[in-house]
Amino acid sequence: MRISHRQLKAFVLVAHLKNFSRAAEKLYIAQSGLSHMIQDLEEKLGFRLLNRTTRHVSLTPYGLEFLRVAEQNVENLERAVKQVGKIARQDEEFLAVGAPPLSSSYILP
Repeated sequence: MRISHRQLKAFVLVAHLKNFSRAAEKLYIAQSGLSHMIQDLEEKLGFRLLNRTTRHVSLTPYGLEFLRVAEQNVENLERAVKQVGKIARQDEEFLAVGAPPLSSSYILP
């Protein structure tokens, strides 16, 4: 089973906003694309996460349980990306140059 970060983030957003249109706007995707993404996630999991009507979106009991796990995973991954990005930026600030003694005494200064 392959669940993407994007699917988890989309599910978390829909669960919090309880609205596909507003969640799609925040994700910069079409509402139909978001709907398909959530349906694909539900198919992969084998259970419904959301109850949908034309005017209302709510979490199923399984969706409520899965939301906790999804929120933790999204938060952990985004925190890790920030931390690694910070380390990568710090590493870019240093420059190490190796050269033989003759080159380093005449060319590098």
